[in-house]
Amino acid sequence: MQKILLPIMAIIVLLSCQKEELSLTNSKLSDEIDNVDFSDLALRGKKERVTVYCHFDSSTGRYVTKEVNERALKAHLGHGDLLEDPGECCSSEGLNTVTLPDGSTIYVQPANESIDVAWGPAASDVPDLVNHLTEAEALTDFDGWSNTKSIVKYQGAGDYAAKICADLVDDGGCDNWYLPSLGELRAMKEQGAISMGRYWSSTEQFPGFAWVESFLGTTNANKKERIDRKCLCVRR
Repeated sequence: MQKILLPIMAIIVLLSCQKEELSLTNSKLSDEIDNVDFSDLALRGKKERVTVYCHFDSSTGRYVTKEVNERALKAHLGHGDLLEDPGECCSSEGLNTVTLPDGSTIYVQPANESIDVAWGPAASDVPDLVNHLTEAEALTDFDGWSNTKSIVKYQGAGDYAAKICADLVDDGGCDNWYLPSLGELRAMKEQGAISMGRYWSSTEQFPGFAWVESFLGTTNANKKERIDRKCLCVRR
């Protein structure tokens, strides 16, 4: 009989701890919840109190506007979602806007906020990054978000371009910043979102080299340990 009761008691204790942890996490959000403007909405024949919030989609790196009921809001905020003005999810005020060839938009830090930093260890070859050997190939890369995640996963902690962008949180609480790919950087250059200097992309050429977009000169690949290249972050 004891052999049966012990596992059951362990499960009860574990569930109790999980509920307590959730309660503690949500209690920190009480100030935000108290000021939420909920509205009544008919759902499945019943009226339910709902509000608008910003949901972060980790697969695309975007914040999207969604509606949620009062009961579930605390859980969403606890997972990093934001309460924002329903008109705009994650404000882009003061940021340069760049339109990519597929019609999507990226928001760019002001060029004067760029810093000089290394791309990463000279001989590193990030496993999840495709090596783009030629400029023509590299300019087809428009997935700086995935590139940045792969670089940070492989290189870990440190003071390098992709990590600086991945750790950036703006005044509005938006933390979906990343190091742009070469294709994104070229669009930024063509639309006047970068100024004088040479800018790291998150597009790798091969071990030891990553692609750089120059404001005035030609696009080329530079050694990753060079620190005289600019890091400018973008988000979607």
